[in-house]
Amino acid sequence: MQNAHFNEISNLYFFDSQIKSAFLDAILVAENHIKYIVAYKFAEKYCNEKYSFLNSNNYNQNNILFVGSVISNFSKIIRDNTKPNSNDNPIKHYKDKYGDVPIWVIIEYLDFGGLLYFVRNLEESLINDICQVLLSFLSQFIRIYNQFTPKMLISFMDNIRQVRNVCAHDSKLLDFKTKQNLVFYKDIHTPSGIKVTDKRTSVYDIYIILKCFLSEVEYKKLFNTILKRIKYLDNKLDSISINVILNSLGFPEDWHLSMVSQKQ
Repeated sequence: MQNAHFNEISNLYFFDSQIKSAFLDAILVAENHIKYIVAYKFAEKYCNEKYSFLNSNNYNQNNILFVGSVISNFSKIIRDNTKPNSNDNPIKHYKDKYGDVPIWVIIEYLDFGGLLYFVRNLEESLINDICQVLLSFLSQFIRIYNQFTPKMLISFMDNIRQVRNVCAHDSKLLDFKTKQNLVFYKDIHTPSGIKVTDKRTSVYDIYIILKCFLSEVEYKKLFNTILKRIKYLDNKLDSISINVILNSLGFPEDWHLSMVSQKQ
């Protein structure tokens, strides 16, 4: 930022911090929704089996090498939380009292990366069931014509995970790009003016797909926060255009102006 004064730089750092906070809050809510849905569908499918998440037969048999890592991670979580000197916790309670730990208890101990790894290695039919439940979020915003596939879900979760890590570790969100393109989903990308030939690695791309994991009220909170912060920063910049900042996040030019009169 040539010729930028201190207040501009200060406001830009504040903007980056506030945008990260808004995205992290939204992603944590989305993560909880995903955990609830995954646990519900997994428990429904394997309802009569103790420690069903430790049974390799309950996973995609084509990924058997990776399945071992998933089971090993769950086993470690149980060991770490049931040591003789460990404090009381839900895992210890269920193991001691019922000789079992339900999936909806242990899934809370997975970070987003662990959750993604768990979902990625489930049977495809089960992931399809999870996708169908998630469509209830997206249907609040748009009319659904095409299937939301396991490939899309894994792609979306993986890219969200990358943005989550940036926000959680307080790295710079401006100019951040995910490592791979999001899988194209016509129902959500086309209405947002995103074509199959476009790059889909920006923060804006994550903003768009969060509709798949948030309620209308939760998404509107994210939208309002981003809009407010962009408008505020626009009034504080002199040496560069706000569109330079919008572009660094992948947002369309003058997004904040076009969005003011629109309801989300």
